[in-house]
Amino acid sequence: MKLTTQDIPKTIQAFQNYGKQVKRYARMILEQRGKGGTLKDSIDYNVHTSGNNVGVDIIVNPPADEYWAYIESGVEGREKKLPNVGKNSDLFGFPNFKFKGKNIAEGVIQSWIKKKGIRGRVNKKWKSAGNKGGQYITDKSFAFLIGRSIATRGLPWTGFLSQPILTQNQNLTNELLEAFGEDIINKLDFELKVK
Repeated sequence: MKLTTQDIPKTIQAFQNYGKQVKRYARMILEQRGKGGTLKDSIDYNVHTSGNNVGVDIIVNPPADEYWAYIESGVEGREKKLPNVGKNSDLFGFPNFKFKGKNIAEGVIQSWIKKKGIRGRVNKKWKSAGNKGGQYITDKSFAFLIGRSIATRGLPWTGFLSQPILTQNQNLTNELLEAFGEDIINKLDFELKVK
């Protein structure tokens, strides 16, 4: 008895369900951690069949494909090590990311600030403010302060993709066994009816 992809619809559906669940949980984690937007919208999956093989790919589409690894794995700061940075990085083959300089590349934060429409204000407690406070600071100065803070403290681990994948892998095994078993039984029933 030879199986083709037409003979295993329930197995293919199990992979579809896996992809949907990973995508759903990854998006939920990003929203909970305040990281919605482009990254959240770029997560997808693709169930592929080739001959009698079936598989699923979890995909991070452009432009988030350039930076999702840093959000997933977290980045160690120059002075502070955040908890779980690098956790599950072996799942994707990531190195441990670490900021080496005193600030982030110029312009990166500044373009993000403009895109988000955020403005920085002078705090009365700052020595340079005198008695004043509340005035807007330039975007360049504000970007410098944010970049320095990120480089010093680092970026926290989110695990937005590794957590759903590891969780769903446990569920997938049982679901696949059940689905494949039903597909085999249906194929055998069909074969016996034909003969």
